[in-house]
Amino acid sequence: MRKFLLYSSALAVFGLSSSVAEAACIQTPTCSSLGYSSSSSCSGGTKCPFGNYWNCTAPNKITELEKILEELKVQISTSNCKVGDILYSDMTCGENTYPDKTAIGVVFDAAKGLAVALDSYPSMWGFVNVDVPSLPNYNTYEDALSDWNGFSNTKNAYEYAKSAQFMAPAFEIALAHSTKGTVRGQWYLPARGELKALGSNSDTIKSTLKKVGSDSRAIFDVSSTENNSSQFWSSEGAKRKWIASTGFPYFSPIINYTSQEKIKVSECMFGDILYSDKTCSKNKINGKTPIGIVFDGTRKRAIALRSINSSRSSFSLSRNISIESDIDGKKNTQEFLAYNIPFINAAHNYSTEGTKVGDWYIPAMGEWYVINYSYLFLNERLKEVNGEEFVHLSDYWSSTAGNNTVYYISIGFGYLDNSYKESHKVRPALAF
Repeated sequence: MRKFLLYSSALAVFGLSSSVAEAACIQTPTCSSLGYSSSSSCSGGTKCPFGNYWNCTAPNKITELEKILEELKVQISTSNCKVGDILYSDMTCGENTYPDKTAIGVVFDAAKGLAVALDSYPSMWGFVNVDVPSLPNYNTYEDALSDWNGFSNTKNAYEYAKSAQFMAPAFEIALAHSTKGTVRGQWYLPARGELKALGSNSDTIKSTLKKVGSDSRAIFDVSSTENNSSQFWSSEGAKRKWIASTGFPYFSPIINYTSQEKIKVSECMFGDILYSDKTCSKNKINGKTPIGIVFDGTRKRAIALRSINSSRSSFSLSRNISIESDIDGKKNTQEFLAYNIPFINAAHNYSTEGTKVGDWYIPAMGEWYVINYSYLFLNERLKEVNGEEFVHLSDYWSSTAGNNTVYYISIGFGYLDNSYKESHKVRPALAF
């Protein structure tokens, strides 16, 4: 109907009245002068009656209006939210649980529309002596408290990690979090100002978590606010990014439930199940064969579902490298094949459905640090696919070598040492 009316109007205007046409010389209008400026067709648009041009303004305006109305709808539905309320999957809030509503978070700042997830995760921050260019440095505690930009911090750090091939486990785990009513990329790592708001309301949050049956510890120790090239701001102060000074750092993702904005993430994320066809999923898919659990989505790395027992023999090797920054176990394993080391060979010869000999390798110490600090979370994922869980204080070989030695790590304790006599477990990793 819209096209017909516009076409009829054009006929009436463009000289089809013979008396008018004969009375005066009328300049023929162009499609562009009438607003038909697009050379490509568009859904819902109108075509110029005498040319191959389209007017796409109307559908664009409608789409823009629909987006505004959707945001207003969310704002209206959440206008009565208060600190301590349950955030439901339909983005409404309330004090009580209901059979037909799914709890996904707890409101901790109603004015800004912020809620914290029901789950908490142990993880490392992610970078080793790397000053992320797109993250501002906050040199003092007071300055750090002014940072409420957790969403942009997470986006910038994650995108930098992908482009520069660094591991960013805490950021990646936060972005991988999803619930009913939300998708990956909506949840993020809180900034220091947001972390303070969480801490200030921790008692209220814990009470609500208990109400909804969450086993989250409500420990908020990790922020997305950078201090300098080797530290980030935590709930207690600046801590080293890789090795926490006091135990395992925990964090809970947060969400702005009044915003539709989300960060674009990779197909495979930290904690995903990796299948033999090199696809990933958060939940197990029947009919597919799991072969590993992703521990680094930015660089596409997964740990095998099971360990290999192998002996260790002495050899002569001289290598000087910073163990914290060694994250290329694949390269290490290839280099060490020439030394005919049994546990190196065992990982190299490992294969599964969809992989072949030479695909798997022994993780470097930097990769083991990430696995170690998230091993409890990874164990939960391993259980879902009947994998072998990491055992507390079990020793695993790395592919990071010093002078005539190879380092190993004790899971859960974080202890690393080097030796050439003991026989430790081998847990292959895959670059997919």
